[in-house]
Amino acid sequence: MKTDSSPSAVLRSGLDDIWLRIYREPLRQCEKGYKNWSATSHQLDIGNAANLEVLQLFLYLKHNLSEHFKTIKELRTQQEKFNYNYHHAKSESERIEHMVAAARFLNYPALLVRKISRNKLRWFDDAALSEYFEKQVSEQEKFIVFLLGRLCETARCILDEISDDSELSHYWEVMALPESLTQSLSYQAQANIRIAACRGLRRVLQELPEAIRNEVPGSTVQYVYRVCLDSDMHIWMRAEMMMLIAVTQPLQFLNIFKHVCSSETNADIFLKGRMVEALLRFVPLSKALRPALKAARREPSEYVRQCFANATRYLEPEVALRLGIRQLKYETSPKVKAQFLLI
Repeated sequence: MKTDSSPSAVLRSGLDDIWLRIYREPLRQCEKGYKNWSATSHQLDIGNAANLEVLQLFLYLKHNLSEHFKTIKELRTQQEKFNYNYHHAKSESERIEHMVAAARFLNYPALLVRKISRNKLRWFDDAALSEYFEKQVSEQEKFIVFLLGRLCETARCILDEISDDSELSHYWEVMALPESLTQSLSYQAQANIRIAACRGLRRVLQELPEAIRNEVPGSTVQYVYRVCLDSDMHIWMRAEMMMLIAVTQPLQFLNIFKHVCSSETNADIFLKGRMVEALLRFVPLSKALRPALKAARREPSEYVRQCFANATRYLEPEVALRLGIRQLKYETSPKVKAQFLLI
């Protein structure tokens, strides 16, 4: 049966029923925005494109992502301007003027703006406006996380349909996905945005040829590498960035793995579990096997050793079988033994 490759279907790709319900309103907004944007934007000309509509959807999502970051910047600028003007006002009437201007910028209802201007809301002050600024920024950030997931999934769907390497390279250049995610990867105010950008890029890259994986900008790789070595960084974000380094720079990831195992004795077990998985999944076996075995045998956590056992499914069946038999001789945990037997 032929896969539905319409923009509407691609926009929902990878979402189960629960996520479709959660994202019902953002999906509706994106579909409406895409129709309006595609009707007014210039037509693409990239040769014999199989599905111009889906590529147009990808470009719309890039545009929408950029617009939401601009909105956040404008909100932050207006909030700083309001706070400065309010606290430096010389009279109560001047403070009310600044509150009215901020309320109008935030699209408060006209009736509420009139009450603010007449000073009839004693409970309403600058803190209420600052809180609403933060709420608006938070809503924009949540939508950006949604957009990042849809942007990267759309890119994956487009590239999955291409079998010719030269055409694949051409599409990758036109789409410029890593460059589109630069702002998201370095966004400091919300860790979930960096996590979503990193996870999305990694999921796209892991299915692509090595030649394209090597085209990720050096500045992006260097930034991600620094985060991987920062033991004070958000654990989930650090784990996702380690997975990204493992995909793009396997040997650099091997150095990170050895560094964490030797110097971070109290590293989080979730992080170590993801590292072991990435090591066996993305690093060449000739380089990965010895440090992986060494780490697994020294690891006191059952969870991490279970992750090691589970990660052997990425190896050749014969190799995974020999490795499992070898490890079962030393393993004492019934849970870990069961995990090896389930592979």
